[in-house]
Amino acid sequence: MATTPQHTFVRHEWDRFQMGIAGATAINQGDNVFAGADGRALPMSAASALQYAGVAEDTNPVTSLLDQLSEITVVRRGTFRFKTTVGDVYDPGEAVYGGADAQTVTVTSSGATKVGYVSPNQAGNPNALPITGAAGVSIDVIIEPQWPATTV
Repeated sequence: MATTPQHTFVRHEWDRFQMGIAGATAINQGDNVFAGADGRALPMSAASALQYAGVAEDTNPVTSLLDQLSEITVVRRGTFRFKTTVGDVYDPGEAVYGGADAQTVTVTSSGATKVGYVSPNQAGNPNALPITGAAGVSIDVIIEPQWPATTV
C-alpha cells in the first residue's frame, strides 16, 4: 500500500542521522525505515525481516525537483503518530510492529519487526487509552534506537 508524505513527529529528541539510499527507492516523510543488507534505507514494505532504523524525515524522490537523493535523514528516537490497524486494541506500553504500509502499526507480531511502544500520553490526553484501531484513527508511538547497533 502506498503512503504519502506526512508530518508524523509528535516529539523527538533530535537523535537523527543521515542514511544512504538508492536513488530510485521511494520513501516518504513519516515512513518507517529499515536498514537493508547494504546499510541503505528501505521502506518497511520492502524490508520485513530487516533491522528497524527509525522514521524518515525526508521524501525521496523529490518530485517537485525531479531529483533523487543519495541519503535521507532518519530520526531514531522520539514519539511519532502512526495509523492504526482496524480492530487492534492499543494499550499503554504495548509493543507495536510494522503494519500494512510504512505508516501503519499493529499489535500483531507475526514475523513483523518491532517499531516501538504505545505512548501512555495520547495527544496530550493520558486518559485516552486503550484505543481501538479503525480507519482514520492514529496513535502515538515511542520509538527507540535499534540501528545502527551500539555496543557498550
